Amino acid sequence: MRLVRPGNDLWNVLVRELRGLPAVYFLGSVRQEDVNLISNHSDTEFVAVTLGKDLAETVWQKLLSEKQTNMAPLARALRTIAGFDA
Repeated sequence: MRLVRPGNDLWNVLVRELRGLPAVYFLGSVRQEDVNLISNHSDTEFVAVTLGKDLAETVWQKLLSEKQTNMAPLARALRTIAGFDA
């Protein structure tokens, strides 16, 4: 579910409602272009992650093993997108 998008304040509402509860932590990912849609930056830590080939392969393998994706292997998918593997 995409919580941060134009016109959708779900992330901000969720944080606001649960902020005072002890031992409640939020972890999410956001596209760089959507960071400005998060209203409260003062108590939010942003960690930039570069998705290199090794990390992408690890994430894909984990998703595949848990049957959470049916995406082709990364290299083949990128070749297909680029038009080299029609």
